[in-house]
Amino acid sequence: MKKIPDLGFWKLWNISFGFFGVQIAYALQSANTTRTFSFYATGGGTIDKSVSGKLEQDFIVQKEKIYSSTENLKIKPFQFSIHAALGIQYNINPTLGAFIEPGAAFYFKDGSFKNTIRDKHPLHFNLQLGVRWNY
Repeated sequence: MKKIPDLGFWKLWNISFGFFGVQIAYALQSANTTRTFSFYATGGGTIDKSVSGKLEQDFIVQKEKIYSSTENLKIKPFQFSIHAALGIQYNINPTLGAFIEPGAAFYFKDGSFKNTIRDKHPLHFNLQLGVRWNY
């Protein structure tokens, strides 16, 4: 195993952003739905806006922190994405069901100079599961 060299100087940083978004989606319910199971597909898009951002930096010399700084960041452009999912729901009764829904989302580049996880890896996969109340 290689030993990390003691360079004597390190700069550690953490960048975090908070987004507010509006999602528009369309769901297609299967026509072959039974009383017990429901199958469906959803798709749509999202518009996100950065509402907060922070850059925290620590400067370390000879394993001792000598300086820390915090800076507020803003991303001005909007972030656009599209998403799709397929789902199955087990209907416990007419108004309550348990569901599992694997899906994917693709985030388009927003044109800002800040690199986020959405820029480095624009395709995200997710798995939602839970209980749904239908009225």
